[in-house]
Amino acid sequence: LTNIRHQLKSLKNIEYYTDGSLANQTIDNNDLLHRADNTTVDLEAAFYTSNELGEFSVYSYLSLWPSSTRAEIVAIFLALLTPENSNVTIYTDSLGAIDSINLAFNSTTRTWLKKTNNLIIIKIIILIREASINLKLVKIKGHSGIIGNDIADKLAKKGRCGNNLFRNNVDFINNILSYFP
Repeated sequence: LTNIRHQLKSLKNIEYYTDGSLANQTIDNNDLLHRADNTTVDLEAAFYTSNELGEFSVYSYLSLWPSSTRAEIVAIFLALLTPENSNVTIYTDSLGAIDSINLAFNSTTRTWLKKTNNLIIIKIIILIREASINLKLVKIKGHSGIIGNDIADKLAKKGRCGNNLFRNNVDFINNILSYFP
């Protein structure tokens, strides 16, 4: 991500396609009563951008609190780690992710702190402010032949095979609170 950020720092307008993936995989079990004990969830996130400097992408898998909206929000967060002093347009097929981020900007802190995924959304707000990003989120239809979105979708599915783990731990409270949804 640091390398991508360095390469993109001269761009004033950047477009990203983001995608998250949530897939249930069931391990075969002869005892049907305990099938739920053998269900695992794969959760991945990715972004893709193509511009005059080249093509750039990142994909990751996530741990804890599986949710398709969470995967989409993490994909947006990963994309926002790379630009600075830029106008950023992010195309996503998740209206839930767009609404969650917009709610944080358009409501009181008390209201959005009660919402799920609030820690990652706090990180997004901090990134936008500290990196001087002018963000525009655009809803697109998934699996509709939009090339950038199709690439982001394939990258997100690659996340389960990679070794890039996105952890959303809170590690500055002396282990009183280890994780935050």
